[in-house]
Amino acid sequence: AAAREGLKGTALWDRIRVLESSPEIINQAKISALVATFREPLGSIGAKGQAFIRSIPGSRLILPFIRTVANIGKQTARRLPPLSFVSPKNISDIASGGLRRSEALSRIQLGLAGQGALTWFALNGDITPSASNFTPSERETLRRTGYQFNSIKIGDKFYSYSNLQPLTAPLALAADTALSIKR
Repeated sequence: AAAREGLKGTALWDRIRVLESSPEIINQAKISALVATFREPLGSIGAKGQAFIRSIPGSRLILPFIRTVANIGKQTARRLPPLSFVSPKNISDIASGGLRRSEALSRIQLGLAGQGALTWFALNGDITPSASNFTPSERETLRRTGYQFNSIKIGDKFYSYSNLQPLTAPLALAADTALSIKR
């Protein structure tokens, strides 16, 4: 922000110090850090679900990262078409205007561009769909040929993307979309 104001030298550094001490900027930096690490607070439904799961003895051993997993899902939905168009966060950010509106529109546009690119790779056979898209006989035939489901081609080898959260959903959507187009 200080550089955009056209300041130079000592005036620039003085302005940076003022901005760095701004409670609003400090708060926004904290929020950005929580979002970037998938640690933002859960909404009311997520908090109730987390409280319910934690009320079960031993559940923290089985499900220790409820908030992180929920936030990965929410952030994926904010970027993944068509979910990005109905994301409550995107809708409220667009309505609020200003920087929040720009950020929401950027999330949606980057999601569309990224999904388009992934679908192109899937159409070229570099990303494969799940086995559930095929009949049992088709699955067996594909397996005999060495076909790998839920995989992405890097070089001449396919690697499973099943555990690559938060990338699994966009990759699977691209592969399923490509399969639907080919059929």
